[in-house]
Amino acid sequence: MKKIFKRTAVFLFVVTMFLQGGVCFLKGTLPDSFLIYDGDTIAFSNIIPITAQNVQAVYNSGDEKANKGSYITKLRMFGIIPVKNAEVKVIDRLQVVLSGRIFGIKIFTDGVMVVSVSDIPTEKGLCSPAKTAGLVKGDIIVSLNGAEVYTNEEVAKIFETGKKAQALINRDGTLIDKEITPVFDIKEQKYRTGMWVRDSTAGIGTMTFYMPDSGIFAGLGHAVCDIETGEPIPINSGEIVDAKIISIDKSKNGAAGELCASFVSQRTGFIDKNSLEGVYGIYDFFEKQETVFIELSQNVKQGEAKILTTIDENGPQYFSCQIEQTNMGSSDNRDMIIRITDKSLLEKTGGIVQGMSGSPILQNGRLVGAITHVFVNDPKKGYGIFAEKMYRNVQDVNVNELKKAS
Repeated sequence: MKKIFKRTAVFLFVVTMFLQGGVCFLKGTLPDSFLIYDGDTIAFSNIIPITAQNVQAVYNSGDEKANKGSYITKLRMFGIIPVKNAEVKVIDRLQVVLSGRIFGIKIFTDGVMVVSVSDIPTEKGLCSPAKTAGLVKGDIIVSLNGAEVYTNEEVAKIFETGKKAQALINRDGTLIDKEITPVFDIKEQKYRTGMWVRDSTAGIGTMTFYMPDSGIFAGLGHAVCDIETGEPIPINSGEIVDAKIISIDKSKNGAAGELCASFVSQRTGFIDKNSLEGVYGIYDFFEKQETVFIELSQNVKQGEAKILTTIDENGPQYFSCQIEQTNMGSSDNRDMIIRITDKSLLEKTGGIVQGMSGSPILQNGRLVGAITHVFVNDPKKGYGIFAEKMYRNVQDVNVNELKKAS
């Protein structure tokens, strides 16, 4: 009898610890707010089943909060154990037009970005005015002597006289005043500051979707970052152009490949946002096509899926993949882990390559996300962002201003 009692006590202790650990884990990984389509129920795609208490009952009850489209619900593990409260917003179904087309990106910075600081040979030895002034890689020079600067040439012209200048620096969102005094470079025979700056960048990516009526597009699924600093580039203006794939540098374990492409047209659209969730703007030339629904993040499941991507002159094509993991609590947009399973794609690219970022991921005919990164040590795998996150960004695109620019 004592043995049975001990075993029962140990079993109950283990179960209790498991449940407590599960609750703590889920509190940190489940969102504090989420969307739900009108008429749907909520059940999260987790290893541990999570449901929302009386979601439809609350929504259909005529409750004042529910009629406004949002309310508070309680998330429960196994439908019984309370985990946390969360805000629910009821929305109409989201529809977009899939793209999967490769496109060229040109971004002009808001200010100029310091990409490196170095020493300069002078009559008194090596020195670096930029370093002395306290500038570091990643700083954005917003203005010099009170005048806004946007190009490398504007910066060079101000310092070519050898006079000091007052610089307004944007460092991680904080504005800082710095005084920079150039020195005479005895090798180059001109005044220099010892800082290298960049005013623009260009590259290629994949357009994920666009809106059927407004033409607002979403692409990449991650920010365009400076190659030297790794920081997102603050955008003053930007353009997109058509691109053509020339060749493919295949991925292999330890080295990510890339799509090699050239720009083949004049501007086809404008970029308004370069955010952590991708680039967004307006697409000038598009044909209305069949729309697809966006699957909300809590409904994305592990299992078979497809990607729509461009790897040759035939345009966007579907290839099979597997969604191996989802993470609604991701703070860096690594919301899914996907694995390429399509033999033909693996043969041509070795897996995921640079330039595929933004390629739509579909499951059960719905858009669930977009490819964002490749696993360098295993290029068959990569990360993806939920489509729902990308869709939220299109709401902030300044359509009227972009149309004026066009």
